[in-house]
Amino acid sequence: MAVLGASGFVAISAAASLGLVDPLLRFVQSVPGRDTVGHLLLIGGLAFVATLTLVDPRNPVSSRRWVRMILGLGLMVTLDEGLQLWLPRRSFSWADLGANYLGIVLFSGLAVTAHRRFVLHSDQRETMPSEDTRSEFEARLLRPRVPGPEDAWAFVVLPPEASAKLPRRGRTSVEAILNGHRFTTRLEPDGQKSHWMRIDEEQVTRSGASVGEVARFEIEAVEQEPEPEPPEDLSEALASSPEARTTWEATTTLARVDWIHWIVSAKQAATRAKRIRDACEQLAVGKKRVCCFDSSGFYSKAFRAPEAES
Repeated sequence: MAVLGASGFVAISAAASLGLVDPLLRFVQSVPGRDTVGHLLLIGGLAFVATLTLVDPRNPVSSRRWVRMILGLGLMVTLDEGLQLWLPRRSFSWADLGANYLGIVLFSGLAVTAHRRFVLHSDQRETMPSEDTRSEFEARLLRPRVPGPEDAWAFVVLPPEASAKLPRRGRTSVEAILNGHRFTTRLEPDGQKSHWMRIDEEQVTRSGASVGEVARFEIEAVEQEPEPEPPEDLSEALASSPEARTTWEATTTLARVDWIHWIVSAKQAATRAKRIRDACEQLAVGKKRVCCFDSSGFYSKAFRAPEAES
């Protein structure tokens, strides 16, 4: 994403030098201060996106990359503005150069602040005590219309008010009680800011519940999210990249949950393979959390509860 942004900046600069955007430039220059503000927003936006994409402020290696990125952007805009001294269709401006520098510092700083707040909030939720997450409800036990190749299983969709008490909208583990039978399970997002629960046939049998009938449930978030088991293809990829493996082991359990969820939710084998490659590349440069992954499925429409058989 950052490379695309830099490429776009270079393309815009070249187009301006060749006179391809003269009408637009005349309009911008006719408004007092508009050109300088444009420099601030354009370069600042590039710095913001590059910071969010490349940098994890908690990682020292990644922080050094951020400094190099800032210096690189500064050099790029300095060269671009300085070359205008010799280009016939361009004019050098100290105000524009200053706006470029200000945009880099201001917007990259905003991106780091936003990232740190998100990471801190996520870490706090990971260790959140479970006394406020307990819910009791009754719901009909359903059988999926397409169960897949596995053994028979059932599921239930949580009431929104029960899901709202849980610490996150993505995958989360709970202690569950079905008709008095206790077990630990992982809830899946349903794409509607709620969750659904898969119940293996063994648990259904032990609880004495029957599919198609209303059962009584109690759920409570676990004190500590269990460590997820990476799929075999991801484990092999991490083993072949020591840098990625180091960051993988240094990040949080919930971050690993989301990395795995992002990978296994791919609909096609080619997409899954690409996500594994992208994950290793991002982890190798110190990025501890998967970027731009909607773990709830609400905004991306990527997840939903199974369709029940009639």
